[in-house]
Amino acid sequence: CTTKPPCGFYGCMGCDAAPTLVSNVLENARNYNPTFVVITGDFAAHGPPSRQVVWDEQSFVWSQLKENFPEKVLVPAIGNDDAFPDYCVSSIQFNYLWNLWQSSINCDLCYTYDPANELTFKKGGYYSVDPVQGLRILVLDTVFYTPEYISRCNATVETDPFGQFAWLEGQLAKAATE
Repeated sequence: CTTKPPCGFYGCMGCDAAPTLVSNVLENARNYNPTFVVITGDFAAHGPPSRQVVWDEQSFVWSQLKENFPEKVLVPAIGNDDAFPDYCVSSIQFNYLWNLWQSSINCDLCYTYDPANELTFKKGGYYSVDPVQGLRILVLDTVFYTPEYISRCNATVETDPFGQFAWLEGQLAKAATE
């Protein structure tokens, strides 16, 4: 952040988190010994200058999560700042994040996982995991439903972007019978 230099060790108020702050927060969160960790998106900073910067920031945060929670189920979701340009999620981003998050989306440490996760994630950034017996987490990509996605990305309004609602209905129906 260049709006309020000089910044302290943990960054500046009003700016995105500095790497030292991210590392310190995750190191301290590890002390709570969670069963699983849900990450609600926006791994990357606001307004990055390039796709590569977004990817570098996502890789850094993901490496910190893996380092601090090596034996925990990590459940990542895509946020609007995880795309370049901002809000413009695409197959390029889905494929990159699939490669980065694959072991978690396939849920190597989960009770069970859905073999369709690769298809649904690469198609639209959504998937499901069962981190423990009796709990299913449905991860949706809600960026498509924002006015910013439509205006900034020259997108059209769709009733069911990437089949996400049909998938969600199927997941809920499946859960009702289990």
